[in-house]
Amino acid sequence: MQRQARSRIGKAYENTTLRAIFETVAQRLNAKVAGTIADIKIPKATQFGETDWVFLVRLAREYGYEVKLTNNNKTIAVVKVSTATASVRTLRPGDVSSFRFRDKITEVPAKTEVKSYDPSKKKGVKGTHARQGKESSADTRRRTVPAKTPAQAQAIAQAEQERHETDKTALEMTLPGDTRLVAGATVTVADWGALNGTYMITEARHPISSSGYSTDIQLKRIGE
Repeated sequence: MQRQARSRIGKAYENTTLRAIFETVAQRLNAKVAGTIADIKIPKATQFGETDWVFLVRLAREYGYEVKLTNNNKTIAVVKVSTATASVRTLRPGDVSSFRFRDKITEVPAKTEVKSYDPSKKKGVKGTHARQGKESSADTRRRTVPAKTPAQAQAIAQAEQERHETDKTALEMTLPGDTRLVAGATVTVADWGALNGTYMITEARHPISSSGYSTDIQLKRIGE
């Protein structure tokens, strides 16, 4: 990673958008932004003495995105975690040499609620997002965030809820090398019983050794 990405910076970004912040930081890293980013207005976001890369990862996750450096660190690939694209491949048990899975459905809240207080306007702002349209005050994850507007609070609440849902089921697989399996790509998992569904690849490695070419992937389920 370039030296710029390792420098700690304290900076406030005001009256801007999520994409504009990404592009500003990418410019400092001598990189470009690739991917679709929603037009989310950000009244204020603060980089608290963090490196540019740590700040981008934190900001991306706060609004429901994953980021990855590609193209020899010249491109910042941004992917909306909850957005399913066309599957590049169907993976069945016979296709893989090893796998592990984690399922933590009991940790997924029915609803996420975020709130903040704007001292300049002397009023609070709040946003909520429920799992599959379900409301439950008894199973609500609450957070306090530095949101300035209801729209910003709502975007954070939705991203937080979606993150809980996509994190509930994760797979790790090793299989013969396949260049289509890259971070951000979507695959279909079939013939695995309760694990069947649509998954996004969050991390991919393509090692080549004396035994041949293989692919190691980590996946999060984004659809049943």
